[in-house]
Amino acid sequence: IGLTCSIIFILHSNYRRPLTKKLERHASGNIIRVELANQVTFFNRAALQSVLYDVPPGGTLLIDASNADYIDPDVIDLLSDFQKTGAPARWVQLSLVGFGERYPSLHDEIRFVEHSSHEVQQSTSPAEVLAMLLEGNSRFRAGEPLKRSMERQRTATATGQHPLAVILSCIDSRSPAEAIFDLGLGDVLSVRVAGNITTEEVIGSIEFAAIVAGAKLVAVVGHTRCGAIESSVTNYCCPDQSLVPECVHARSILREVAKVIDEDDCR
Repeated sequence: IGLTCSIIFILHSNYRRPLTKKLERHASGNIIRVELANQVTFFNRAALQSVLYDVPPGGTLLIDASNADYIDPDVIDLLSDFQKTGAPARWVQLSLVGFGERYPSLHDEIRFVEHSSHEVQQSTSPAEVLAMLLEGNSRFRAGEPLKRSMERQRTATATGQHPLAVILSCIDSRSPAEAIFDLGLGDVLSVRVAGNITTEEVIGSIEFAAIVAGAKLVAVVGHTRCGAIESSVTNYCCPDQSLVPECVHARSILREVAKVIDEDDCR
């Protein structure tokens, strides 16, 4: 009886949640990601078929079987038929991942770009890059980053880079640009300096990023509780309480920040 109940529970669970469907915005465009459940039985065939043929013509679809331990042969036949005839007939760019060698009729293949390529860089406007950064930050705050293949990114960016933006930010360990904007390899150039100051070297780096590397957007990103700013204000307002008395090479940073400190900040 216990075994029967367990089987019924598993089948019921997979019948209700045979897959998850997410719309992801990568640098190259929107990707519909379909993640298959741990067990994909013939009961799930109709739900999967509905998802496959709901993809708009010309869309990009990724079917991820990385978490699937078992896929019914009837479902494999459905996916194989869609790969050979259904997707091409509807101009759908179909990518498969996680099938490996377990299913000979299907082979893993990624047919979309996961990073910023030359074509993506040239066709993207500054406003679109900014929107992409804001969306990435929303995913970061929600704890829902895009799933990317580091191996494919390393291979694709080994011969060159085509960044969409250059980001000037602080050295704070809690705010790396690639993480807080949910970016991949090659998507942006990152300039980091304590206090976000703009020295000649920093401006030169940004200039290189925009003119030579082709970045479409310059973003200056600040953050709360910046140690460099707090130290600079304290050093300016209360020199005897300086937090960085031994930091000889940091004095240039303190001087740059001091230029914009108002006397009212010391009250």
